[in-house]
Amino acid sequence: CRFSLSSYLKFLGLMAVVTAARFAIFKMASHVPADPDSVATMQSISPWQFMLVFWEDAFFTLPTIVLEKLGSSTFARNLMLGLSSVAFASGHIAYGLPWAFITLFYVPFISYRYGKKNGLGTVMACHITYDMVTWLTMMHILKG
Repeated sequence: CRFSLSSYLKFLGLMAVVTAARFAIFKMASHVPADPDSVATMQSISPWQFMLVFWEDAFFTLPTIVLEKLGSSTFARNLMLGLSSVAFASGHIAYGLPWAFITLFYVPFISYRYGKKNGLGTVMACHITYDMVTWLTMMHILKG
């Protein structure tokens, strides 16, 4: 669960670009494409809740990394990643099937790969930052 400050700072740079793109896209839109239920849900979220998203990476990725360190087979690792991916994506179905499909790839290609390379602590910090910046961006756009 190591943390790499340099990798996290690179991620912050990426988030700055993503956030600027989000603002540009919403500025060009004639209206904010959010229904009242989605807006109410976003407004009911406490910023402190984002500090808990690290558990997703711990629950869906850490067991695979630990088993791999203990010498499990490639088949076992891939099976764990597959099951974790489906479970993680199913938790995002409420956001719509396209979003659930996109999140299907989060565990193996972001959390696991990036975690092995840069430390799962780095992934957790980036995940918290991503969710918080996304929420703050939407709150600002919805106000405006």
